[in-house]
Amino acid sequence: MDWVKKDVQSLVADRSQETSRRWVLLFGGFLLSLMGGMSYAWGSFVVPLVRDWGWTATQATLPFTVMIIVFAITMIPAGWIQDRIGPQKVATWGAILFFIGYALSGLLRWIPYPGWLVFSYGFIVGTACGLTYACIAPTARKWYADRPGFAVSTAVMGFGLAAVVFSPLKRQMIRLWGVDGTFLVLSVFVALVALAGARIIKNPPDGYSCPNKKASVKGGATDSNAVSIDVSPRQFVKTKVFYVLWLALAMVIGGGLTAIGLIPAYGEIVLELEP
Repeated sequence: MDWVKKDVQSLVADRSQETSRRWVLLFGGFLLSLMGGMSYAWGSFVVPLVRDWGWTATQATLPFTVMIIVFAITMIPAGWIQDRIGPQKVATWGAILFFIGYALSGLLRWIPYPGWLVFSYGFIVGTACGLTYACIAPTARKWYADRPGFAVSTAVMGFGLAAVVFSPLKRQMIRLWGVDGTFLVLSVFVALVALAGARIIKNPPDGYSCPNKKASVKGGATDSNAVSIDVSPRQFVKTKVFYVLWLALAMVIGGGLTAIGLIPAYGEIVLELEP
């Protein structure tokens, strides 16, 4: 009976290792979303750009607007690419673009034009956000097929959390180093953390099965009797469900992202609140 006991112990150890690995992969996705969410905390830059650089409020918010648009558009090809070459490479490209985008934004002292930030922050940082974000949710779902909702929400919560956590920090950095200096510091910090997340995140190996997967019972049918329907993107966009989901998410998320990025500036410029 000793061999039976050893086999059971080995199986338990393997399951424990798989569970630990899943949490590590989830943490990697969280790091990527946290650095992507750093770009949402744009409101901290608006007031200094208006007050110290003489920009209009429209000019100061334009880079953020462009970043959101580029971010949304980039996610589509980024998701297609990461399905084919894996999330690790795509997320690494995103981390490199984070560095380039923030570093170029740090040249604002020598290129003090709104169009420069639209290019460096709007297009390059926006592309970086799209590349990294496209890797988080699909990878989390693959590792947590038994709890996809929990996994995805945990991994991507960094986007919203970063705007809350880093906005006060950015204000202090701007007071110390100015807008351009803050961009340069962020280029190093964001790139290093994003590279760490990219190093961690990867697809599960072939033949992987969730260690905690259990048969779900609903109406007397188990998951073995459930029917799974897989359709191509071209087929999905022809369904009514796609447009209902797209419109619902566009209205909710569009307003939420705008609010997250611009509420601090609105409070200081329009309502004249003290930070």
